[in-house]
Amino acid sequence: MKIGELAEAVGISTQAIRYYERRGLLVKPPRTEGGFRDYGPGALETLTFILEAKTAGFTLKEIKQLADIDPGAPQSCSLMQELLRKKLIDLDEKMGVLKRIRKRLSVLKEQCDRQEENSACPVLQEFCEQ
Repeated sequence: MKIGELAEAVGISTQAIRYYERRGLLVKPPRTEGGFRDYGPGALETLTFILEAKTAGFTLKEIKQLADIDPGAPQSCSLMQELLRKKLIDLDEKMGVLKRIRKRLSVLKEQCDRQEENSACPVLQEFCEQ
């Protein structure tokens, strides 16, 4: 399968596929006599795996770790549990930061809402004073 066909099959760009190759997530395929990449069915499975893991919020570095786990190995579940535990902790921290940012933006918006139209912006003035 050529790179364009593979890209279309999974709904990503050919540049993304090349990037995954450079990052070591996707094995570089052999080339045809004409110089085109010739992907086998395993590439489609690998890209599907990558995209599913990205949808779950994993970074490419984490996806590389996931891909290195043998799903049939006895310790695979405990390894996955540890990665998921770390990911949930990270997500909780990010959600806390986002909640604080949202609260701050709401306060700033209220300041703007109280201003008359065509008046100086108190929020911008406050930012400049900091």
